[in-house]
Amino acid sequence: MEEKIVFFGQGNIRLEGLYANAGGAMGAVVSHPHPLMGGDMGNSIVETLAETLFAGGFSTLRFNFRGVGKSTGTFDDGRDKQTPAIQTVASHSQTDSFWVTGTRNRL
Repeated sequence: MEEKIVFFGQGNIRLEGLYANAGGAMGAVVSHPHPLMGGDMGNSIVETLAETLFAGGFSTLRFNFRGVGKSTGTFDDGRDKQTPAIQTVASHSQTDSFWVTGTRNRL
């Protein structure tokens, strides 16, 4: 699985992510555990979930919430981050069906 670094967001907030294109019509956004408890996109469960979904034909995006890694801003309890993440997966592939996974999901 080859991942490329991507940055996305709204306004002046840029979120850091790792995107892998599986070439199919399905995509998955993988969120990480709570950042105030040490969670980030490099979490072993997040990595394993992304790898498993990719092996199943999903293009994947795992990303850091605000204030984590190279993502700008400060933590805001993960509000409204999956929508721009889904748009990022869609803009990089022919994906038209999405799964949102992880421990911090809010749509």
